[in-house]
Amino acid sequence: MNIKRVVEKDTRSAFEKVKELYGEDVVILSNKRIGKKQVEVMVAVDLNDGSYSLQDDPEADVGGIAKKIHSPSEGKAAPTVAWMEARKKAEGQSMFSHREPLTEQESIAQVKKLLEKTKPSVDVDAYTGEEMQPQMAAMQIDELDSIKSEMSQLRDMFKTHLDISDRNEREALSVEAKEIISKLENECVDTKHIEEIQKLHLTKGRKRDFWKKTIGWWAEGLVNSNVDPVLDGGIYAFVGLSGVGKTTTIIKMASQAALKYGKEKVALITLDHKRIGAKEQIKLYGMMLGVKVMNAANTSDLRDQLKELSDKRVVLIDTAGASVQSDSLRINCEALKSSHDDLRLVLAMSANGQSAVNNKICAELSDMVEGTILTKLDEAIVLGGVLSIMRDSQIGLIGVSCGSEIPKDYQSFTPDELIDKCFGINENITLKKPETKPSKKARAKAA
Repeated sequence: MNIKRVVEKDTRSAFEKVKELYGEDVVILSNKRIGKKQVEVMVAVDLNDGSYSLQDDPEADVGGIAKKIHSPSEGKAAPTVAWMEARKKAEGQSMFSHREPLTEQESIAQVKKLLEKTKPSVDVDAYTGEEMQPQMAAMQIDELDSIKSEMSQLRDMFKTHLDISDRNEREALSVEAKEIISKLENECVDTKHIEEIQKLHLTKGRKRDFWKKTIGWWAEGLVNSNVDPVLDGGIYAFVGLSGVGKTTTIIKMASQAALKYGKEKVALITLDHKRIGAKEQIKLYGMMLGVKVMNAANTSDLRDQLKELSDKRVVLIDTAGASVQSDSLRINCEALKSSHDDLRLVLAMSANGQSAVNNKICAELSDMVEGTILTKLDEAIVLGGVLSIMRDSQIGLIGVSCGSEIPKDYQSFTPDELIDKCFGINENITLKKPETKPSKKARAKAA
């Protein structure tokens, strides 16, 4: 298949020219106006169907190639396979230089036309009874192979056009824009977000404002959660995958709540019966903090225990970690929500986890959780993937857990602070010391 271009004063003249040069057995790829007085028509011509002579093609200019391949005695013999390969090599990639990339609908339309042109005909009278079935099956296989071949060619053409277009757009950017794109790529920001930033903010305007606009784009797209378990109090169940640090984060938050409201106002409940030593671990931490710890066997048991803890200011519930391969996480969340009207779900997500895994979990629970807490922030090399996931899911950020020290290695965090942490705008960002309850001596002195 070869691509030909015809330019005439109007569409009708262009179609007549195409018919005159290449016959009726062609595929119209595009039809567009050039300037005010010319129309360009792009057509695909099958070189092997005999619909026109390559030697008579005014655009082909194949004389030099033909002389190298055919001997003088052959004259104007039909093109050989070798000649066809030489022709293709001589043209190189010029076939892509004069037309715009095909859209998806144009590619589909081209495939349909090519299939109609290459559909095999069957002589029904030549076969009868059982002889027809194997013959038809063989022809269907040949037709499928033909479809695959044509689809592969069109896909390659389409991808080549897009690659060339993207490369040209990237090369045309300023030095400042290229540096920003490189920084985003180094932070593992999602490709679609890089392309959107490039299109919206890195192609026009003052170059010194490019980075400011990029940061503004992130700030506008991230959501800040309106809940804070430590400051607001309430009933919170922490959900997430196994090993993301739910239990450790709960202990940090419980210790801060105990310092703020007093240990008698804080309670912990564990529903984790899968992990070895999970119940003993949270009971040990509860003894160290001096807060009440209860063990719930199921949702019904949890409902009864929450009634007993109605006088507590903060109740934190630890749940069993789920597997990314199963649907148990959403099922567990639905069961937890049904246990108490005021219970709110918090997603614990590891900052150093795989982006594909975190993206799947956020997409699955975005309509159920009140917000997310990023754990293991100190173990993450880059945070661009986390920013992309949180922008797509629109789950609010509650806080971050960074380190293993209790209670200071947890704090509430805003999206702006996370952006700063990701891109190193303020390298001195550290976790703030938790607010503590003043001692009796300090209160007496203040009085």
